Amino acid sequence: MTSLREAAVRWSRPARDHLRAGVIAPLRGLPKTLLAADNVVRTVTPFTPLLGLARSLLAAATLATLLATPHTQLFFRSVNYPDGVTCDRPLSAGSLFCLFRGDTGWIAMSIAIAVLLLVLSGFLPALTALPHWWVAWSFNMTSPVPDGGDQVSAVLTLLLLPLLLGDRRLNHWQADRRYTSRTIAVKVLAYSALILIWVQVCVIYFHAAVGKFAVEEWANGTVLWYWFHDPTFAPAEPLRSMLLWIVGSNVGAAVLAYGSLLTELLLAFALVANQRFRSVMLVVGVLFHLSIAVSFGLWSFSVTMTAALLLYLVRPRPDSAALPDSSASSTTVAATGKTGTDARTPKAAVLTAPPTKGDDLHAHDRVPTL
Repeated sequence: MTSLREAAVRWSRPARDHLRAGVIAPLRGLPKTLLAADNVVRTVTPFTPLLGLARSLLAAATLATLLATPHTQLFFRSVNYPDGVTCDRPLSAGSLFCLFRGDTGWIAMSIAIAVLLLVLSGFLPALTALPHWWVAWSFNMTSPVPDGGDQVSAVLTLLLLPLLLGDRRLNHWQADRRYTSRTIAVKVLAYSALILIWVQVCVIYFHAAVGKFAVEEWANGTVLWYWFHDPTFAPAEPLRSMLLWIVGSNVGAAVLAYGSLLTELLLAFALVANQRFRSVMLVVGVLFHLSIAVSFGLWSFSVTMTAALLLYLVRPRPDSAALPDSSASSTTVAATGKTGTDARTPKAAVLTAPPTKGDDLHAHDRVPTL
């Protein structure tokens, strides 16, 4: 009986150790992580010029499609769609291109171009957010030639609404210096929208990779050989001949095909990765989509996905731009003769100071990533 008890104790110790290391230890660190996340939400502004760059890229991709594609190809007429637009889908009656079609189609194009140019300028992001989504959604809903980039743009502009409606900057290229004075509801809503965008982009890349596993041409690595022989997608010479030479070998075809799948899986994994990994994958992702644009001519799609990568991989971080004007702090120091936290500087100035190396609260690396 004693030996059985000793054996039970001996076997239970490793189990206890694994339980402590795998479950209890992370739970003990949860309050500190939540505190860091709360500090980020309260003090680190998501309203940055980089957000403006992502918006502008989304608008530029749609604008380029509208301006660079002949109208007869963009909205080609057929027996099923005599006006060149698909207005028989649910809710499509509210589409800009269904409200003005046929002989009045030029009105829809004019409104869309004007809205997209206004978004590109960056002025009044809170007011242009809803029209931007309407144009992106309308084009995706009613174009008879659906494109993955148009779908992504429609989804991202929708998810950006809760964030941008709280943006009080005059221009999205400006730094936000009044974030710490905003209400907690605005801050939580803004970061909730960002987290939804992160999850959405992660799902896009994960599905793009996993969805190809069951396709025979992707599984055996020959898919790009077929695409480069397709006159619809193949690039112009001499690039076509060079790419055909690469995919003509088993090694070249496998590297390009499986490398694409690996890149998409790594981009999906970036949702929970650290900042260094995200920085590397941002460069890899942009080059990946640039290669797609050069190889297949999908420029608007690649620009849209570059905007998605910026929103996904570049997280808000403490920055001096988020601090109140230094003149206010200077005035306080001059009046009190004190510096640092002893001086009666605005509370926001203390909260928004970037954490130093070795600090327990590296807030910029602890944004909740689900």
